Amino acid sequence: MPPGKIDYSKLTHINYAFALVDTKTYAPTIQTASTLAEVVKHAHRHNVRVAVSIGGWSGSGPFSAMAADPSKRRRFVQQTRDFVAKHNLDGVDIDWEYPGRETNGVAGRKDDSSNFLQLLRELRSQLPKSKYISAAVRVEPFDGPNGPMKDVSAFAGPLSFVQVMAYDVYGAWSSTTGPNAPFDPVKGGTEPPVSFTTAAKAWTNAKFPRDKIVMGLAFYGRSAVAASALKPSSMYG
Repeated sequence: MPPGKIDYSKLTHINYAFALVDTKTYAPTIQTASTLAEVVKHAHRHNVRVAVSIGGWSGSGPFSAMAADPSKRRRFVQQTRDFVAKHNLDGVDIDWEYPGRETNGVAGRKDDSSNFLQLLRELRSQLPKSKYISAAVRVEPFDGPNGPMKDVSAFAGPLSFVQVMAYDVYGAWSSTTGPNAPFDPVKGGTEPPVSFTTAAKAWTNAKFPRDKIVMGLAFYGRSAVAASALKPSSMYG
């Protein structure tokens, strides 16, 4: 949909995804700068705020090594600050999937989450107070050396809010079909029993402020192909 055709009256914030981290300069890079400019122009006319999302499932590879190195971290922070200013953005969303976990072939570090906190604090210190920082997070709190952290309240300092990805619980990677975004845990399922409700509880139990939690909803569905033909008597063939 062209940016000029979006109904901005239904929106308060837009995350423009994704910018990727250049592994040499540690600058956020984007291939659709002209489209981003159009989104910002139209959104601001309707008092809608725009942030760039950095990372994503396939773009989170550079985060762990960068966050662990003070020099690389500093370069990323400075480059991100300049990116926000250059594109007249209202904030930045860090979509690191996921600190402390091996995902998409990239091994996590035990100190990923503590390094991430330091990265966020440094980014907060470099951005104007009017700019916000958010993070896309999974259905359980950030991982420490022993699994999900029991106390993530320190992250509420630099973060304006988190966006909990309470979806993609079942998908093409699953051995059986199941709900993409279950509201309550699936009993007897083949994936971990996580859901919208368990995610909200996990983050509040880990002492993250309720008023800084945005729960993500899936506005899409998934289809599956049956492994074997259904009975002839079935109305579905």
